[in-house]
Amino acid sequence: MKHRWKRTVFWGMVAACILLFSAAGAEVSTNLKLEKVLTTGKKVARQTWVDNDGNPVMPEDLGYCTLVNTYTVGTKLAKTEYFDTEGNLCNNAWGFAVRKLTYTLNNVKLEAFFDLEGKPANGPDGYARMETDWGSSRYHLETRYYTADGEPLRSEKLWARRTIVYPNTELKWKTPSSESYYDADGNLMNNDKGWARVEYEYVPNRTDVCKTTYYDQDGNLYYNKGTHYAIYERTWQGGRFIRDAYYGADGELCAGPKGYAVIEMKYDGETKPTQEAYFDENGEPWETAGGYYALKRKYAKDRPSQMTIITGPSRTTDIEQTLVIGASGLRQVAVFLVDEE
Repeated sequence: MKHRWKRTVFWGMVAACILLFSAAGAEVSTNLKLEKVLTTGKKVARQTWVDNDGNPVMPEDLGYCTLVNTYTVGTKLAKTEYFDTEGNLCNNAWGFAVRKLTYTLNNVKLEAFFDLEGKPANGPDGYARMETDWGSSRYHLETRYYTADGEPLRSEKLWARRTIVYPNTELKWKTPSSESYYDADGNLMNNDKGWARVEYEYVPNRTDVCKTTYYDQDGNLYYNKGTHYAIYERTWQGGRFIRDAYYGADGELCAGPKGYAVIEMKYDGETKPTQEAYFDENGEPWETAGGYYALKRKYAKDRPSQMTIITGPSRTTDIEQTLVIGASGLRQVAVFLVDEE
């Protein structure tokens, strides 16, 4: 999952060339150049926009000429400042002049934006301050967003609070039982992936997941397009999973992330399975683990009465444009004869 709080990876690079092409379509003239000064650890310490003659310039769409990054002893980004062509601190096009980060262990604890006068200012995502609670460990418990006036963030694009609950703190590896997103009024709010809450169930006293369920802000089952299911169930026996099943928002079986709806495993006493059986959302045997099922889904009821899929060893001319046949090939070939009567 690509969580909002992981945007620190993006900010850590602080590459203006990335910020230039924002959703608003901001662009910088091709006549400008970006000069960079790197730290010994090859991180950006300073970067300045200049013209073809090497003179400092301030692109209108960015609102600054130079940015300067300051790092902690552990090479974590601690502060970013923006300056004009005269070297004076200035507000950039997003309305802030300074961005500061503080950490607990290796995780971001606080992110804050300030204007030219040192007052809180809203950043590019509409918040001026992000606070993250890591509890007494490195496990993420809660993230809260506030605007420049100190109020919880009110936005249709970004939630005000994200909470993760860990019910069993006795296990070596803590596992969350739920993850929820809320608006400024404390109501569940759909995140950028469309769901507001996910719940996890585990095998007692173990970290093995046996059920995952997604809900929207109204409490209804939500089909997560990223995972391709609303409910995922895994059945365990003797420390080994014997069945996986995927369900849609209607509670019925659906095609999971790999195309099948159910997989059943059998073992011979060893850790490796001796038999695998795949089924589609109708409970019928899943024809193949690849091509045929994809064609069936694409053409649905309009698929032709006969399909021939032929593949063989590959060929390449990568080396001196000399044709080589059989660079790689199939390990085995399976033929399926389906009698639909």
